[in-house]
Amino acid sequence: MVTEENDEFTLVKYNSRRQRKNKLKVNKKKLEAVECNSVYSVNEIVNNVNNAVNKFEESPFHQTLLNELKNSLSLLNLNSIDYIICYGLGNFSENICPKYQLAALLSIKTVYSCNVLIYDPLFSKNEIDSLKHLNLIVIENNEEGKHIVGDHPALVFMPHCSKQLTNNFLYANWSPLIHNCILLGNSWSEIECHTTDALLKQTAYHIYKLKSYVTEIKIKNNFQYPKTFSGTSFHVFTEEKLITLPTDFWNNKPELFYTNSDPEFVTANKKHN
Repeated sequence: MVTEENDEFTLVKYNSRRQRKNKLKVNKKKLEAVECNSVYSVNEIVNNVNNAVNKFEESPFHQTLLNELKNSLSLLNLNSIDYIICYGLGNFSENICPKYQLAALLSIKTVYSCNVLIYDPLFSKNEIDSLKHLNLIVIENNEEGKHIVGDHPALVFMPHCSKQLTNNFLYANWSPLIHNCILLGNSWSEIECHTTDALLKQTAYHIYKLKSYVTEIKIKNNFQYPKTFSGTSFHVFTEEKLITLPTDFWNNKPELFYTNSDPEFVTANKKHN
């Protein structure tokens, strides 16, 4: 069955051949219904997203998220962000986690009155049109996460994205100006716990090099649907830590190299099925 919390389809089997046959027929009808509803109109998507925003802003997690973002800005001696860049959201019209991640993104946009640039190779045409209707700027091409922030303080919104995407972003912003970036995404401390230094250095070199100089602010996961923000943290690069870097630190910038073994990371020349 399909549930709102996990969005999974479960086929229940029975020992009796007759019971099993009847159950398969019922589930086939349910599956066909799910497939029929898998493509929504722009109006339906926008209404669903707006309803999700209302529900999200009624949750305790809404204030938790805003408080930790404010704390992150305070560490950088900032009180605002110029814009938000969002990668890897996924199909928010059909899946519960990205829908509420988008709701969180829109809530932050409202609070800080800033523009949002967004991209995911998975977006359908109706999802793209819906994002434009919601006044978000949809990036046309796959940047592979290599957006350069420069002098403009920005929130980089990448919940549950692959470490390669984060690594690409760090590569593009490999300079002292990294202090203008606030990264919202998978906890680096959890990545470090589940990955050896040797493997992390091989697969995400720039995360490996900066992990000792990042300040991580873990977000208490008190949202109704815990999978949506599980293992999510803010990551900032304070000037106090950056000035302790070796003088030649930023000069060492190896070129990016990945295999095609990670299905979560879609390169610009690779089509997602």
